[in-house]
Amino acid sequence: MNGQGFYAPLHVPPQIRAFDSETRQLGVGKSGKNGLLQVGLRLDSGKTVLAEAYSEIPLHVQRVLRCGDPLAYLYMVSASGGILQGDRYRIDISMGRDSRAHITTQGATRIYGMDSNCATQVVNVRLEEGAYLELVPDQIIPYRDSRFYQETSLDVHGESTMVYSEMVAPGRVGMGESFEYDACCLRMTARDQHGAYRMIDSACMEPKKRTMSGFGVMGGYGIVGTVYVLTPARYVPEICEKVNSILADSEVFGGATIARDDAGLLVRMLGNRTEQMRDAVFGVVGAVRERVIGVPFSEIRKS
Repeated sequence: MNGQGFYAPLHVPPQIRAFDSETRQLGVGKSGKNGLLQVGLRLDSGKTVLAEAYSEIPLHVQRVLRCGDPLAYLYMVSASGGILQGDRYRIDISMGRDSRAHITTQGATRIYGMDSNCATQVVNVRLEEGAYLELVPDQIIPYRDSRFYQETSLDVHGESTMVYSEMVAPGRVGMGESFEYDACCLRMTARDQHGAYRMIDSACMEPKKRTMSGFGVMGGYGIVGTVYVLTPARYVPEICEKVNSILADSEVFGGATIARDDAGLLVRMLGNRTEQMRDAVFGVVGAVRERVIGVPFSEIRKS
């Protein structure tokens, strides 16, 4: 695929490869098209600190914020207004032993309309023993005629906990756009410290080829959200029960299922408003946080 190398995903689906053409503007691999963010968090004197930070435009990470609990809070920031055709982004996050953090974005990930090529983002996360991470970005908004693929690889120690969420909106609904993008494909692979698979999940939405509102697809809903919970097996059944109880009382339609060998949880949700979905995601994150580290959830401010 055009733009192979350090920034390129390994498993590009055919729905995205079909758009691998030369860009008509700034080409793949040019300055500003390859965004890189590498973050390393470590425990230092009882606090989680940002030990390593390297970025290439347009990606950047802000300094650690404290909210009165043991977690370090970080924003991932883009100097660009969104992701453009030919963009190749890569985000690497590593968590040292017993470190704790909540990482989010400064806002929604906007995928701009494209007349050539596509855009990809690779996310690699590694957690050492005892680490705890909540990676909760805002929603992905695919604009009309956009093509986007995100490949996420989670390497999480069996005695660590990670909560990772994805949320995809139908488009710029306020501008009259809903399910008018070409393709939005997501792939998540989770392994333990020995390289054994814990969970694999993938989805590829092509609304111009298949009606998204139909039965068995979105069923009349507009927003799809997924939360992956990787935590020690002893916590999994209790968290699953709690999450399903939370979702039953929420405004979204969804549920949690346990992965093989209690390797983790997959939570899928459907809704029609971003605020509803965000509240449901935070409910899942809060249930995990309270059970695993005994700390109540506190949302990081974005305005």
